[in-house]
This record gives sequence, structure tokens and C-alpha cells, in this order.
Amino acid sequence: MTRLPSRAPGHLPAVLLALSSLASLASLQGGVAAQDLARFLPKDAQFTVVCDGPARIAERLAATNFGRLFADPDAAPIRAIPGRVREMLVKLAERESVPLDVGSLFDRLAVYGGRMAIGAHVDLAASVEAKAPRFLISFVVEPHESIDLEALAADLQRAVDESDAGTQALEFGPGFQAAIDENGDGATVPRVVDGHLVMFAGSGLGTALARIFDDHEGLGVTLPAASAESMIWGRGDGELLRFFADMAALAEEDGNPGFGDPSMPPSAILRAIFERLALTEFEAGTAPFGEHLRSVGHILTDASVPNLLDILQPQEKSTPLLALVPALHPIWTSIRIDAAGLYDLICDVAELAQPGLRGMLAESLQQEFGIDLQKDLLDAFDGQLIMLTDTFANFEGLAPGASLEDMEEVKGLYSFVLGLRDPPAFEKVLDGILRSRGLHAARKTVEYRNTKLRSMNVVVVQLHYAFVPEGIALGLGEAGAENVRKIVDQSIARAEGQAPVSHSERIQKRLALLQSGWRDLSISDIAVPSSTMNQLMDLALADLDDHAEDEFAAEFLELMRESITAYFKLASRYDQMSSAAAIRLEPGRLSFESIQ
Repeated sequence: MTRLPSRAPGHLPAVLLALSSLASLASLQGGVAAQDLARFLPKDAQFTVVCDGPARIAERLAATNFGRLFADPDAAPIRAIPGRVREMLVKLAERESVPLDVGSLFDRLAVYGGRMAIGAHVDLAASVEAKAPRFLISFVVEPHESIDLEALAADLQRAVDESDAGTQALEFGPGFQAAIDENGDGATVPRVVDGHLVMFAGSGLGTALARIFDDHEGLGVTLPAASAESMIWGRGDGELLRFFADMAALAEEDGNPGFGDPSMPPSAILRAIFERLALTEFEAGTAPFGEHLRSVGHILTDASVPNLLDILQPQEKSTPLLALVPALHPIWTSIRIDAAGLYDLICDVAELAQPGLRGMLAESLQQEFGIDLQKDLLDAFDGQLIMLTDTFANFEGLAPGASLEDMEEVKGLYSFVLGLRDPPAFEKVLDGILRSRGLHAARKTVEYRNTKLRSMNVVVVQLHYAFVPEGIALGLGEAGAENVRKIVDQSIARAEGQAPVSHSERIQKRLALLQSGWRDLSISDIAVPSSTMNQLMDLALADLDDHAEDEFAAEFLELMRESITAYFKLASRYDQMSSAAAIRLEPGRLSFESIQ
């Protein structure tokens, strides 16, 4: 019989515990896995990450465009990040009186060329019962010639011994020392087991460790081949998503609803969405692919109930709307969505606050506009959707240091092409709605190549639209108006058999690398001045600057600003501003792939 440890007074200081975790992880920036590494992870882990150490990442990236960018002389601010972070950690350790040579620890970790892993198991039932997360996390670092794990573990043990933390020996497993607080929560001191540096942390730690070490089946997950190929690979269980809803519900019970209408609490919204999407597993990994980075993964769903893939129409179809994408448009996505399925999901969630909303909406449309919701709207869409992005247009011509308030008008947001089964019939439906509200009077119409281009003000932006044989084109702002004209041009050219999809050489290269059989496609080929990107960064960091009162926070923000500025200066030079992503669908499975 395993005797559980008594509760020890005190616990590891937060900084020291974080550094111990850092020692186990080295870095969460990449991963390659082998089964000997995974044997220290909880067998029932719902979340697993396997990744490379810093030196191995650098080695694998060297031949890629990103690696070449990193080696450029102008990338000095980016290369300076590790050293600056080291300085900040040393200062922080000194301020917190951590009894550890943090600089030496960081130096050893920076040259680590092995692999590491994290595995987490959340006891869902116990968490709900305890009204708090009940979990176990294991951190594992494999042996590698670049680091002496025994010496590292000894240094960490000495630091703990010299601190005021109360630790105790655990009478199970390979002799871990642990710091456990009065609630039974805590962490073990990292130690070497069969050559691996191993650490556990969690709630009810003594009970959790006793369970996995008493039961020889309690440790050791089975990793797929993808985990051995990727710099970073991760897998998650769909149950974890529902766990977040449960935790939100517990917060609401304590009088912290978070946001929104009390009759429609966040937990109910989350639970309805997760149940409707019916996700059972998601997995993704990233690895070098020639000079590029390639990310692949999949999402699995419960095919026995309505789910995410139903909304995305799993049946294979041709994609004629691709021909309507304006030539060389920088950012766009072509995807298929089942309008009726998406509407059902929205109603499932909204009816939590207003039962019967679905029926009331259908009745209201019929009474006010004479519209049959299913026939005239949901069935009108054929499921094809293209979205064009033009948000960068808003920053053109703005003076350096300008803010969002300095924009005189919204020049660009998004444009869409919605595939319609019968465009003329839908045009009549839309015209009837506008006339019933008197909105047609303010609508402007011009002729363009025998097509009516319409425009009208909607809140703070101007909406432009036109009907083409394939559906309806809509655009917001000045850039949206131009896109609508270009889509009309493409539609006419397509009817004449002269509208091939046009891609830049950068995108063509990436498309050739994608696996065949993709159904939906997303393209990003940004070519904007670095000054515009810097301005976007300034806007993004402006609010953070106002709250960076701590010297470390301010120093970190300045470090980020310098490195991001350097990155944008080099990104175009090393082909880092383009990517192509695609998805493929089969029953119960969505696969995705991206080439950076």
C-alpha cells in the first residue's frame, strides 16, 4: 500500500517553480518525439506537446528562409532577444532572491539540442466536484550530449534546499522530492530518471502520482509518426473544450458571470457551441519543408451527431468561384459553408437566451417582408464563399505615429462573393427588403459593363454590391468598391473562358507543394511597405505601452518593438510574407495544410 505524503508547510516561491519548469522544458518552440520520451507522460493525457530544444530548432531552420533571415546582419535585434531575456531573468531572480545561478542555467538551456515533452491530464469529474481544476502535468527532457542533466538536476535541488520552501520525500516512484501546499497542490523537484529530466506538477499531487506509479499502465502515451517529424507537435482532446465550459459555469455560480446577459451565461454559450461542433480530437505539427515551413494537422468530429464538418459541407464539389478572385489579390479565402447548418448553430446558441427564437424569426420575415426563411434565404446560397481582405488600405497615407482616430474614412475592410443558386431571384428578395424600409431611396446605382453597381451607407462604412451570374459580390469601403468592379470583370472573363486564377510566383511555388485533393484554399501574399507594418505594430503596442509601468514589462515591450521592426524590414527579402493553406474533408475528418 502506498502511503500518501503528509501536507508540507510552505511551497516553492513562484519564480523558482517557474525556473524549475523552464529547466524541464528548455523551450516550447519546436519538437521531435520518440517513444522513450513519451513514457513519462500520463497515459490518459488529453493534451500533449512534443518539441525541439533551442539548438535543434536553430539547426533545422538554418536552411529555410526564416533561418536565412535570422542570420542576416540586419536581424541583429532579433538575434539579441535571447541575451536580453537572459539579462531580464537574472535581474528578476536577483530581485526575488532566488538561490540559483539563473544566468548559468539559461546558458545551458540555450545550447540544448535534444527534445522535450509535456503531457497534461485533467480529471473532468473531479474538477466539477471540487469546483476547481484537478490536473496532473508532466515535463520531460531527454538526455543529449549538449547538456549534463544530472548536474542541472543537482543545481535545482540545491536551490530548493537553500530556499525557504518546505519539501518532502514521496514514498512512491523513483524518489521525488515535492513541495505540496495545504490544498495538496504542488510540484516535484526536477530529477533524472533513466537519463531523462522529469518533473510533475498538479493538484492533489500526492494522490495523482500514487495512482500513476502504483498502476504500471499509468504512464506512457502512444505518439504518432507526425510527432517525430515536427519541430513542434501537439494533440488535444475534445473533452478539454467542454472542460472550459464547466469551469466557466463554476465561476458563474460564485457570482462571476463574466459578461453578457445573465440569462445567456458564457458557460452555456461555450457548451452549446462545443456540443454542436462535436470535436473529438485536434492535432497539428510544424516542420521545415525545404526552404519553407509546413504545418499539417487534422480535426476529428463525432459523425453520429450534427457537427462542424456538416457546417463545412463535407461533400466534394468544384469551386467555380475561384475564378472570380481578382488577379494577384493579396489576401483571400475560398471556403464552402452550409448556410442552413451555420444558421442552426447560431440559433442553438441564441435560443439559450430566447427560446423559440428560430420560429419567431421565420414568422417575422414572413409577416414583414413576405420572405420564406428557408426557401428565399437559406436555400438560396449554394454554399460557396470567397472573402477578400483589404484592411492594409486603411493605413496608406497615414503620417507616422497616427492613431486609429486619425483615419478620416474606412478605405478597406472585407469583400465577399456569395454563391447563389438563382441570383435574379435573390436580387428580387433583397430589393423587396430594402424598399420595405425605404432604404432604396438613398441607394446609388451606376452601370458598369452592363451590370448595376449599387452602393449605400451602412452605419459608418459604405457598402457596395453587384449581382453576377455566379452570385452576389459585396465590398466595404473604397477598396471594396474597386473589388466589386474587379469581380464583375472576372465574371465576364470567366463566361468568355478567359479567367484563369492568377497567382504570384511566390504563391505558385507554395501551391505546387500542397498535397493534392484540397477543397478549400486560403492565400496570403502581403506586399506592403515596411513603414505600414511598423505603423500597425505601433498601434498594436500603444495600449500596452500605457500599462507598462513595471520596468521589466517596459523593457520587454521595447525588445519586441525592436525585433518586430527588424523582422518586417527583412520579411519581404526572405519571402516570409506569403503563405498558402488548404483543407480537405472526408467523413468525420478535416485535414489542413499550410506552406509558409
